[in-house]
Amino acid sequence: MNFFLMGAFYKHLPRVKFINTQLFLNETMNGTIINYKGGKHTQVGNQMIITPEGVSSKEEAAKLVGKTVLYNTGKKDIKGEVRSAHGNSGAVRVLFETGMPGQAVGKTVTIN
Repeated sequence: MNFFLMGAFYKHLPRVKFINTQLFLNETMNGTIINYKGGKHTQVGNQMIITPEGVSSKEEAAKLVGKTVLYNTGKKDIKGEVRSAHGNSGAVRVLFETGMPGQAVGKTVTIN
């Protein structure tokens, strides 16, 4: 069969992009704190980079903007808010109300 004719046939079919719809139906999801937000010589104490579970693209991470994040220190809960996507792999930038302890890196947070 001629490949040019096949291309013309498939050209008229609608393009479908599959998205993990189950991901955002859940009210809560978990994420892992990766690091502080910062540059080469600076570190911002109340902003953290978090990778949510099941999020693998920038578009999916952008849907989480505005959600609240909760980190439990054992004595109290520290609240934060997702402000923006970070990079192309699904990480998000979270602004917390107070400075985060260094022990928080690598720990789990809850995203509501």
